[in-house]
This record gives sequence, C-alpha cells and structure tokens, in this order.
Amino acid sequence: MAELVKVLLVDDQVRNLEALQAVLHPSGCRLITAQSADEALLALLHHDFAAIVLDIRMPGMDGIELARLIKGRRKTRHVPILFLTAHLMDEDDVIRGYQVGAVDYLTKPLNPEILRSKIAIFAELHRTTQGLAEANHQLQQEVKERERVEEELRQANQQLEERVEARTAELVEAHDVLSASEERLRIALDAGRMGTWELDASQRTCHIDEMQCTLLGLPEKTRSVPLDTLLTLTSAADSELVRSAVEYALTTNSDSNNDYRYEFRIVRPSDGSIRWLQVSGRTVTREDGPPRRIGVTIDITERKQSEQLLQDADRRKNDFLATLAHELRNPLAPIRNAVELMRLKGQLAADQRGPADVIDRQARVLTRLVDDLLDISRITQNRLELRREPTSLTTIVESAVESSRPLIDTGGHTLHLKLPDEPIVLLADVTRMAQVLSNLLNNSARYSDKRGHIHVDVRRELMEAVVTVVDEGIGIPAAMIGRVFEMFVQVSHGRGRGGLGVGLALSKQLVEMHGGRITAASGGPGLGSTFEVRLPIASELEASIRAIGVKDDLPTSRLRMLVVDDNRDSVESLSTLLRLMGNDVHVGYDGMEAVHAARTYLPDVVLLDVGLPLRNGYEVARMIRGEPWGRHMVLIALTGWGQEQDRRQSREAGFDHHLVKPVDPKVLMTLVADVFRGNRNGTSPRAEVPTARP
Repeated sequence: MAELVKVLLVDDQVRNLEALQAVLHPSGCRLITAQSADEALLALLHHDFAAIVLDIRMPGMDGIELARLIKGRRKTRHVPILFLTAHLMDEDDVIRGYQVGAVDYLTKPLNPEILRSKIAIFAELHRTTQGLAEANHQLQQEVKERERVEEELRQANQQLEERVEARTAELVEAHDVLSASEERLRIALDAGRMGTWELDASQRTCHIDEMQCTLLGLPEKTRSVPLDTLLTLTSAADSELVRSAVEYALTTNSDSNNDYRYEFRIVRPSDGSIRWLQVSGRTVTREDGPPRRIGVTIDITERKQSEQLLQDADRRKNDFLATLAHELRNPLAPIRNAVELMRLKGQLAADQRGPADVIDRQARVLTRLVDDLLDISRITQNRLELRREPTSLTTIVESAVESSRPLIDTGGHTLHLKLPDEPIVLLADVTRMAQVLSNLLNNSARYSDKRGHIHVDVRRELMEAVVTVVDEGIGIPAAMIGRVFEMFVQVSHGRGRGGLGVGLALSKQLVEMHGGRITAASGGPGLGSTFEVRLPIASELEASIRAIGVKDDLPTSRLRMLVVDDNRDSVESLSTLLRLMGNDVHVGYDGMEAVHAARTYLPDVVLLDVGLPLRNGYEVARMIRGEPWGRHMVLIALTGWGQEQDRRQSREAGFDHHLVKPVDPKVLMTLVADVFRGNRNGTSPRAEVPTARP
C-alpha cells in the first residue's frame, strides 16, 4: 500500500492546529503538527512533506525566519509554504514572505475549501514528482545494468577470443606432438620388429601392416587376412589357445577389461620355420561407432630359445649337485665306520688317536657339507617338504647350540645365550630350523678369530619370534651385504675359513619356506657380523597352550594318541599340549569318526569326550572294547560329570580312567607320562586291561 502524502501544520496555538486538522482531514493526507519552529525543524529531519502550512506570528522564531531556514536547506527548499496570518499585512511584509519562499498567504479565519484545494494541488504535485523521481531512478538503474551487461559481454567476447587463440595454439602444438609421436612409434615398431593389427569383428578379418605381414610369413602387400586363414598358421599344440584368444577378443566390447596377451607358435608358410609370437591386444570403445580391437605382435623366438637353454642349464646343475652329493656320501660312511671300529677294538695307539680324531671331525664336516648340497638340490627342484609341528623356539635354539658346540669349543669361543622367560611357540620343522640356526652359529665360529664372543638373543616382537646371532669376526664389506645369501658366495678377506658358501643360501630358503625372513648386517671388515631371523609366531597354538597353563618344561612321552571331542577349541588345545610332549596325535569330532579313527590309526591312548554326537562316548568305548584291536588301548573318559555313579558307568563301558572337565593339565600330563612308562616297562597303568600292544 502506497504511503500517505504528508503535510506539516505549524502553529503555536493548539486550537488552531486542531482546526487545521479538522479542515484537512478529508484530504487523505497524513497531518503532522508542530507548535514551534524547533518542532517543525525536527519533523523536517524525519519526514518528506508535500506542503507546509505555517503561522507567521509565533513566539521565538517567527514564520518568516523559519521559512528562510527551510528554503536554505537543499533537502526542503522545494517544499511549498503557505503562510497563515490573522493580521493585515502591508505590502513590504508580503514581499518579504514571498522572498523567503512562500507560495501563498491565507488569512484567518480560513476558507476550508480554498485550503483543501490548495493542499490537494500540492499533494498531487508531490505524488507526481515522486513518481517521476522513482521513474528516473529506475531508468538510471536500467542504464547502469545495461552498461554492466555490455561490459560483461565485452569481457566475455575478449575471453572467448583469447581461449580460441589459446586452443588453436594447443591444437597446432598437439598436432605437431602427434606427428612426432607417430614418427617415433613407426621407428620403434620398425626397430623392435613389431607388427600392428586390427580385428574386424563383423567381417571376421584381421587388417595388418607390413611388419605383421613379414612376421606371419605372408606374401608382401597382404593387408587383410580372414581369421580362419590366420588360424591355419598356428601350430597344432597352440591351436586351441589361439582360437579361444581370438574369440575372446571378438566378443570383448568394453575397454574396462584388462588387455589380453598370449604367446603361441606358428609355422610360417614363407619358409616353413616355427616361430614364437607374442600378441598383445586391447578393445577401445568409440561413441560414433563399434569398438576397435587393436594390438601388436612381436617375434619372441630368440627369447624362448634362451629361456629353454637356461632351464636346461639349471636342470643339469641341479642334477649335478644331487649326483655329487649322493656320490660323496658313499665313501664317507665307511671312513667314519672304520674310525669308530678302530676305537672300539682298542687298536689305536696313543700317538694315533689324534689323527683319528682329525679324520672323524673332518668326515663329520664333510658330511654336513654334503647334506647342505642335498638340501639345496631338493629346494631348487621343489622336492623338500617341511614337517611342521608345534614346538618351542627354545627347544630349537638348544638343539642348534648342541650341534654347533664342537666347532665353537674348537675355536675357544664364548657363547652368550639369552632365552625368553615365557615360551615362544612356532609351527615349524624342528630339524630344519635347528639347521638354520646351527648354520649361523657355525659361520660365527668359523669366521671369528680364536677366543671370540658369540651372542645369541631370542625374543618376541609383537607376533614375530626374533633370533639374533652377533659375532666379533671378520665382518662383511658393504658391497657384499646383499650377496651373502647367494649360492657359493663366501666372505673370507683372503683367509681360508672352509665351507662351500652353501649354508647361508640354504638357511635363507628354509626361513622363507617357514614364512619368515633373514637379514645380515655388519659395520665392515673386522667389525663382526649380525644375522637376524624373524619367524611368525603360532598365535592360536600359543594361546591354547597358555590357556591351559603349560610351560616349556613338559614331561615327554612317545605315544600314538587319539583325541575326540565335538568342541573344536578343546580338541586343538589338548592335541597341541600332547604334541608338545612328543606324542603323535590324531583328532576326531564325533562318535562314528572316533570308532573309524581307532580302527585305522590304532592309538595307544584314546581321550574320549562322553557327550559326542552320532554315538556317545560310552557306546564308542564298548564298540572299541568289542574289537580285538581295541582291547589293549588305554581309554580315558573326558566329561563334566564326576559323581560316583558317573565313574562307575565309565568303568562299565570300558574306560580305564575318568577325568572331569576342566582337566588339570598337570594331572593329564602325569597320567600320559605314566602310560608311556608303563608301555616301555611292559606294565599296565590300569588294573583291568593291560596297555601294552600285542
């Protein structure tokens, strides 16, 4: 809604103001009153008036002075002023009023119609003036907006021209680069004897270039060949491979798939020779047509021939090592046997014992070298198998130290051994890992001067077992650090130390077969060496062992044992414990499996859960006792029931022992050890049925 036109009424008499308001009320204007010049000036600061009705005679500043101030301000000089007076004025007063900006004089008492008419004219004039001002302001805004748009358009045109010039320059440069790239590609293809091709799936045709034509042995200037014709060039041995590869290329419609590559042999029609080719292809999608199937072909005949020569040489080397190792063993056995016989028969004089000991020691060293050669041969031919079993790392280290002790003592070395307080459990081939650590100890002893110090540190780091062997020997040059694990490489610094340079290479391969790694470090010649072996810890087995509170000092036994329980965690932890005691353990998970395993495995001891599925433990015990092969087995019941009637039921079913879950590991270990001793002594750990096997 439009704002009302405002009219200012100024008079020091309230009655006069009320009269003026009554007269002008029908005009529809908003009437604002002031009783002094100060109030009038304050109203002029806050409002825009269409007219001012001003009394001339006012106390203080009169109407003439106020009109002069109003006309002196730029903002209000345009406002029409109508003077009101109740007195007769001479001509000078009238002229003075007009000079200060009055537009008319009204004499009191007023004629209401005349006043309303004049105010109506001024109000309409004010509205018209405001409309023109707004129109002018809007026109100015439109002009500014148009100028802004024109400036933006000019800048956009300028930027477009600059981009067109830049893009044109880029296209010219790209064209030059593409031309140079195509030339380099042509030179590379010619130098590398690479042929290019493109498959036409709709016509089942292959378009080839000149080099591809030469590689295939086709007539010169052949540029398109039916696929069926190309397939006839393939050797019979690779025909199916090539046919499948071609069909795959023809049906691949997306460049998101991996590039395809295959190798095959052809019989070239030009000279009848057999050549090896390698084809690499790719499918490239296009928006304006079917996908393109393109690729390159290279002749790899010489590479294939070289690979075959290397394979033949490697096979001959392995055959030679294996043959040499086996042949060397033949004279070693009688040499050692002869020395031992001479000792047993007392045929050695005092002055002959020293040379005999030398022969025996050197024969043992030579035997170890032959064993290393055999192991390397087996590994390179993928014939070496690991016999993994749960074992303590401490046991492996002690076995290695025992094997290397003679060489360490011969050199007068001091061995410093640091073992962990808690057991570290590995799933490893005990013999092979002991061989690895023994190799490292032998190296430290062999490559250290007399009365040296060798440090062995065994520890846990997160889920890895770490064994570090440090010596004060001749050290390793920086250039040789990366080669010490290569076959037949030795670091001797001009001094003979013995060995074939096989031990470290064998150790590296054995450690890696266990999922570990071995590294070497040295400060340089004369500063000693450090070898570090890292192996994964068998965390699940270790957790099972810790859960039942077993330490390293396990009693040992050598029994064939069958453990049956439908709780797999219980089976795993119990079987691990029994294996660490040295037993051969078989497992089962239900009653029928228990009977079958007992029949085929023929264990010495059966640890049987009573609450088994399919057949419960009592039924299984009766079935085993009912067979001739099961009468002498030791049956141990594992159950959560421990009342006297439960034990009687176990005895009646044929069990020898009744253990209540959770089983005390010490009780179980003692019982198994008693069974083992009973087997060895020919006595029975139970009254009813002897445990000795027939």
